[in-house]
Amino acid sequence: MPEKKSCFFVTPIGAIGSPQRTRADKVQKFILEPSLGNEFSIVRADEVDEPGEITRDIVLRLHKSDLVVADLTGQNANVMYEIGLRHCFNKPMVSICQKGEPLPFDLAGERAVLFDIGDLVSVDDAKKRISNATKLAFKTSSYKSSVLRILEHSDLFGRELQEPVSRSLVDTMEDLAGSVQEMQADLVSLEMAIDGIEFHSTAEIDPHLENKLDEILTLFSRVGPSEISRLADLLKHPPKN
Repeated sequence: MPEKKSCFFVTPIGAIGSPQRTRADKVQKFILEPSLGNEFSIVRADEVDEPGEITRDIVLRLHKSDLVVADLTGQNANVMYEIGLRHCFNKPMVSICQKGEPLPFDLAGERAVLFDIGDLVSVDDAKKRISNATKLAFKTSSYKSSVLRILEHSDLFGRELQEPVSRSLVDTMEDLAGSVQEMQADLVSLEMAIDGIEFHSTAEIDPHLENKLDEILTLFSRVGPSEISRLADLLKHPPKN
């Protein structure tokens, strides 16, 4: 049997016997376990028995968990903070909330599964919608959190976020262009030295070495530093559609 994925349930917890704890227990038992339990191992912060700093453990789970389900009910400050971290990590998350409660302003544009924990029909519908939302989040590798979507369309951050690989490649290729140019000069000097030896001396030159030198010079004649520099410049300033 394949190992289950990890799901971290972010929710107001409260003290044992409190309304918050009772709700968290019900949501996990009657909604999350039936809809996600076959594929995910679901855990809350209060269920973690591992020693260590609780804040560190939560941050690591927010980063490493395959899925986060966040209950926005009550607009709990800790929950909002943890949602923000998960968005910054840009990993799949499904938001849920008690029907009738207003969503936080910053999350109003996000899709959330709304349900009434006291209504069996609503609970049954929530299970289906959470399952579908989870499948959709994992359907494509191009998942983007609201934070990343905003930054990508920002004049300040958009270019840096869209071209992280290209920027690194530009630096590498510019260095490569300089190295190729130096190597070409060295090879030309070496070729002249070999020609001088052949002309002024009877010393024998290894034919294999001479053939390899010719191959390298031919290669550099086809792709030289100017071509690499042009490609680097193209990566820096890609044509606009």
